[in-house]
Amino acid sequence: MHRSRCLVFLLSAVLYGFQQSAASVEIDKDAYAIYSLMLTNPKTSHGPDTNPRYLIADTTVPGVPETPCVAPPADRRGDFQEVLADYAKRKKTPRVLKRALSIRKPYVLLNAVEAEAFAKSRMQPQVPTDPPQVADDQFKDVADLFRLGDVYFNQDRTLALTSVSSWCGGLCGLWRWRVFEKLESGAWVERDWVGCSTIARANWTIDDIGKWAQPRLAVVPETYPFRDSLSTTQREATRHRGRRVGISETCGPGVPAGFI
Repeated sequence: MHRSRCLVFLLSAVLYGFQQSAASVEIDKDAYAIYSLMLTNPKTSHGPDTNPRYLIADTTVPGVPETPCVAPPADRRGDFQEVLADYAKRKKTPRVLKRALSIRKPYVLLNAVEAEAFAKSRMQPQVPTDPPQVADDQFKDVADLFRLGDVYFNQDRTLALTSVSSWCGGLCGLWRWRVFEKLESGAWVERDWVGCSTIARANWTIDDIGKWAQPRLAVVPETYPFRDSLSTTQREATRHRGRRVGISETCGPGVPAGFI
């Protein structure tokens, strides 16, 4: 009898492990389908994507702002609450990405050391005490480093929340939440429920366009025309020493931009 119980327990454990593994495979399949959609003609803070290949950090990062600015329709609020519950549970646990994207352009997954090297290569001007930079061919002609957030689902995995950012040096950066819904066909489509983007902003001086305060992130409406709203002084500052900069703001429609 004791031996039979042990055998039943062992078989149950094996079956449970198999079920968990199968579920993990399906979750990964959905997550990478969503990542692939996000990296098809991705939006950047400096205009259309012109990267010949994508540099992507190989570990997910939290989305910005921390509280997603998403307003689902009334009939999907219950499902989206389940998504937010998954987000609250797992948002501090990073996902290590795999080479499972299905996108048109070639891509490279950068580890933490390589991502830091890219960041240093884009932080200009260098000071005399900085060590000389070693050219890295994989960075050549690439403007942006992309970072992805983990993908959070409702219980039926028919609704998903994730985030993506692109950064090209200094104040040149864009952070966005994204929402996707699974159709009956199994395909994922993006839903226009996100009300904000986050971009880099500095405190500009009028008398000296070569100076600005420590950059801060702020939140603006998703439709905020930040590239068209720069003053002449700001436009001159964006060209200062060849540095490409943007603005960083985040807020919902009708809400004044606030700093985070």
